[in-house]
Amino acid sequence: MSPRTSLALAAALLAGSASASPFGNGKLLLTGGVSSIDGAAGGGLTPWAVTGSYATGAQMGATAFATRVRSQDYGLSAAGAAVGFGDRAELSIARQDFDTGDNLAPLGLPGLRLKMNVLGAKLRLAGDAVLDSDSPMPQLAVGLLHKRTDAGALEPTLTGPLGARTSGTDVYFSATKLFLAQGVLVNGTLRATKANQGGLLGFGSVSRSSYRLQPEVSVAWLLRRDLAVGAEYRAKPDNLNDSVLGAGALKEDDWADVFVAWAPNKHLSLTLAVGTARLLNRSPTMKRLARTALALVTAGLLAAGTHAQPAAAADDSLYRAFGAQPGLVRLMDDFMARLLADARMRPFFKDADQAALKKQLVLQFCEVSGGPCRRDGPTMKEAHDGMDITRADFNALVEVLQDAMDAQGVPFGAQNRLLARLAPMHRDIVNTP
Repeated sequence: MSPRTSLALAAALLAGSASASPFGNGKLLLTGGVSSIDGAAGGGLTPWAVTGSYATGAQMGATAFATRVRSQDYGLSAAGAAVGFGDRAELSIARQDFDTGDNLAPLGLPGLRLKMNVLGAKLRLAGDAVLDSDSPMPQLAVGLLHKRTDAGALEPTLTGPLGARTSGTDVYFSATKLFLAQGVLVNGTLRATKANQGGLLGFGSVSRSSYRLQPEVSVAWLLRRDLAVGAEYRAKPDNLNDSVLGAGALKEDDWADVFVAWAPNKHLSLTLAVGTARLLNRSPTMKRLARTALALVTAGLLAAGTHAQPAAAADDSLYRAFGAQPGLVRLMDDFMARLLADARMRPFFKDADQAALKKQLVLQFCEVSGGPCRRDGPTMKEAHDGMDITRADFNALVEVLQDAMDAQGVPFGAQNRLLARLAPMHRDIVNTP
């Protein structure tokens, strides 16, 4: 069932998160990924180590998605939902419906539809993909995707001569890291699977009944905090290539795509992707390069976990990008006004000495950005002790700062460089689950 043309994917990924307790939307925009066609949070083709929804800390959140994939000959519709339990765990469900049209009419199977249900679970093991920007340690997660397919009139052939089963479970391990200063997200996933065409054509075959380890990789570049472009690659086991129907009759292509994802707010994201599976599978060299790239990315993410990055750069280029001292003063004027106007932040700042706080913030941002300033006073941990600050509170402050930087015309790249230097402070500021 290899597509005869490049896969065209037009997917509307609808993500909703309730704002009332215990539901929450405390994550930063787009940092929960989107919904994959299997229902797990990540890219469109592969799961990432992030958990679905915008819930963080003790919050819960939910997402729902709908996807439509179209090639010249076939169509795939998928829909599902996921529940995220803070940054720790995720449960998901999805249903896929693959329409073969009249392509199998010569085999006596006109209008055949292959349907599959997917139940998923994911657990974060370690790391923070976003806020631990001072370390290359990725966020790590393990997950399960239990699948059951309904092949309709094709099922007797699948389970008989082809030797496939109608249910199976994928087990995967993912490592995800956002290199915040560069605005680049990288994910590597290793999936143990028996699935044929993702499970739509059953699991395993007469000649291959054991699990096979398949690599997957995703790379995304943040153009703005609400807009990302990227590419994905997902290797496939090709269990049915050598079958009773003849060599190559059921050859399984690897999947790949390039995509753009836009999230105008935390309740909606839209993703458009174009697949390039056919190109990869025509060229064994390109396939080997893609697999080698994934192996290097995954090994690099895992091996780098014990090494720390240097702190802030010694030059003052970032300080100058913010307009030096006058620019930081203007930014802090805007920032303080927004903090007091924001319902989430006002309780933390309304009783503070506004002039003294603004002076300390200017000094702090000047020092962090490489300017000629040195902040005195208590440490971050001492200054925030007893304030009951959650991770959602910390992220809310980051969002207010992003709004202020946008309003002051700070370039997005400079914003990310500053945030990469500030983000590790969450370990001293966040003191409540």
